[in-house]
Amino acid sequence: MKQTVKVSDLRVKLAFAQSALDDKGLMDFTGNVVFHDKKLFTGNDKLIVIGPAPFDFDFSVNGKDLITVLEGAGESADFHLKDGNVKIKSGKVKAKLATADVEAPLSWMKESGLDKEIHWNELPEDFITALDWCKFSTSKDVSIKAQTCLKVLNDRVLSTDGFRISRFIMEEDMEITALIPKEAVPIIASFPDATEFGVIGESWFCIRNPKTDMMCGVRLVIGDLPEGIETFFDKEGGEIKLPQGLKELIKRAGKFVEGISDESKVIDILIKKGEIKCKGIKDTGYFEQKNDLVYDGPDMGFLVIPTLFEQILDKVQSIILCENFLSFRVGPFSHLMVVNKMTEKVEEEE
Repeated sequence: MKQTVKVSDLRVKLAFAQSALDDKGLMDFTGNVVFHDKKLFTGNDKLIVIGPAPFDFDFSVNGKDLITVLEGAGESADFHLKDGNVKIKSGKVKAKLATADVEAPLSWMKESGLDKEIHWNELPEDFITALDWCKFSTSKDVSIKAQTCLKVLNDRVLSTDGFRISRFIMEEDMEITALIPKEAVPIIASFPDATEFGVIGESWFCIRNPKTDMMCGVRLVIGDLPEGIETFFDKEGGEIKLPQGLKELIKRAGKFVEGISDESKVIDILIKKGEIKCKGIKDTGYFEQKNDLVYDGPDMGFLVIPTLFEQILDKVQSIILCENFLSFRVGPFSHLMVVNKMTEKVEEEE
């Protein structure tokens, strides 16, 4: 079986699939691109990419190998499927790639419900923003899997790790309830020009670029966040005016601490009468800096993620203290964190 295809079109489609090829899954066909019935499919138990393909025959090959071959190809390429291999020829480029079983991934797709028709809806314009702002409050503790996710509940996105709660109210109601794993957020955010979404039962949340008909799906998590977490946002409290220059202090302390990602970097904020202190700690030492603060309440301390706090400080000049919580509101985004009210004087390090 032979066919000539336009290389640029195929390379664009494979670029969409790159995130699924990079992700390590548990399935035997992880890393392969499957071409079947004029469609391409790649993915694993956590992430899938599906879209149209130019081939009239079925085959499966290593996706990264195929991308590498096409990088040096000309405008068109000849594909020849024979004896368990696909031979590719384009200008000065020649390659032979071993093919893999097509039936196993197709059977898995059917079992996972990915062969069903999806009802597509318009994706809210602020959906990606909502995910991006709320991802900071997810937990790293996989024993409470639901709290490592972001909950989409109709017109809002929620997250909590038990110490922090984030909520973003979107402009449109998605009319779904779903738990999206935090690790899927950068994949969803980077999928090019997706303007539609759909849900397959309780298993998959999908987004689609209708112009290219390329879609990306992420596996949903079964479970729920703690009941009643939104009620904390209804509480009222006293306002604390934040001092000028606090953002620079937080940025400096954030540079000092270590972490593999923005979400894993935290610094201490200590507040006492007339003073606020930012402190970054790591194995090799610590850094702290103080600033004056108009405050006459109890001593307290809390942890913040510098990246998130810097974004908040671009938009607010005060925080609300209510019982043992501090809260911020930035337009449709609300963030709340537990504070540790200290009964003794905050100790100074020599």
